[in-house]
Amino acid sequence: NFEVLKILQESYLGKIKMIYIDPPYNTGKDFIYKDNFAAKKADYEEELGTTDEEDNKLFKNTDTNGRFHSDWLSMMYERLVVARDLLKEDGVIFISIDDNEAHNLRGICDEIFGEDNFVNLISLNAKVSAGASGGGEDRKLKKNIEYTLVYCRSYEFWEPITPIYKETKLVDYIHRIKSFKYTNVIYKCENINYFSTIKAGNNEDIVISKVMDYEIKTVKQVAKIENISEEKVYQKYFDKIMTTTNAQTSIRDRVWKETDNENNMYIAEYVPKSGKNKGLKTQLFFMGKQKVLVIWLKDTA
Repeated sequence: NFEVLKILQESYLGKIKMIYIDPPYNTGKDFIYKDNFAAKKADYEEELGTTDEEDNKLFKNTDTNGRFHSDWLSMMYERLVVARDLLKEDGVIFISIDDNEAHNLRGICDEIFGEDNFVNLISLNAKVSAGASGGGEDRKLKKNIEYTLVYCRSYEFWEPITPIYKETKLVDYIHRIKSFKYTNVIYKCENINYFSTIKAGNNEDIVISKVMDYEIKTVKQVAKIENISEEKVYQKYFDKIMTTTNAQTSIRDRVWKETDNENNMYIAEYVPKSGKNKGLKTQLFFMGKQKVLVIWLKDTA
């Protein structure tokens, strides 16, 4: 309700930390507030007479309306301006939307909040396609994604959102995930010798070492060898549980070119200039003929 939002400004201007709004998605079936748009009423269809619980006039914005998008955007624009003014300097707003107006909403939010204050466009799995056979998917792809558009009042003062984690026993989590990939253990990793030094794309050093003696076993194999449960293996070798990825990275390409196509393991040590390990000495393990990257369970837990 636009009038209520304006009244809120009297007491809450610049005082609200977080706003979440779930506006009509403008699907062609939504009733939205009819504000005083600058247009000749005679040029458009008669409004459908309906009101909300506070007797505010609504109209049905059908996709046959010549102002289908502009009516919705005009309704949103004024409300978002007020919402922006209600936010504290470190405040943030979350706006639910689907693909009908996501691109248009992003445009007016860039104008209202500023492009530099865009935080993220979060994708949400809204629904699952009905039917085991996926009926109808031969004709078109199912729409099962909605979005949450996130802007802050001022990126200079905004503090990143702290993730909220739910603690779960590792084994319980593994049993729930059918395709859990962290099922190998670097059981032995010895005799590590310096191999060479190469340059990263930013001209920083990447020091490469070769692992002369290494052995990889599955969690099941280790459990059998040591006569312990798989849960005990995950606990005992937590920092050595791994999987691999064939993802392309600039460092992987450089290591592969510098080393060989044999089934060997190499360690690349460098200091990243960006990312979560920015400024920290970091080791990446590459192995096999294609020098696939080792990914550690400890880095995801």
